[in-house]
Amino acid sequence: MKLYCDLHLHSCLSPCGDDDMTPNNIVNMAKLKGLTCIALTDHNTAMNCRATAMAARQAGLGFIPGMELSTAEDIHLICLFPDCDKAEAFSRRVLCLRSRTSRGSMVTRSVWMSWTVR
Repeated sequence: MKLYCDLHLHSCLSPCGDDDMTPNNIVNMAKLKGLTCIALTDHNTAMNCRATAMAARQAGLGFIPGMELSTAEDIHLICLFPDCDKAEAFSRRVLCLRSRTSRGSMVTRSVWMSWTVR
């Protein structure tokens, strides 16, 4: 069986996303394109993962929760998680660290040093 996946999609929560990039629209477009699995990887947040997961489940599409983490060194890392709970917990941690940095929009390496997925 062949799988057709896109593991780097953004929603309206990402700075590069359009307002039209809602969870339902993302899932419906993925189905139209013949994808079998998608990952939502918004910049520094996973807060649209749960809504996208529900829309994907209803459409019979595989879903992987994720985030595109921006570091202080301007490196963008795709982070994929086993479930929405883990993705949202990491998202809250990133938000907490971002609120403590002077740059605000980027997090430091400490997020990786202090985080383990259980």
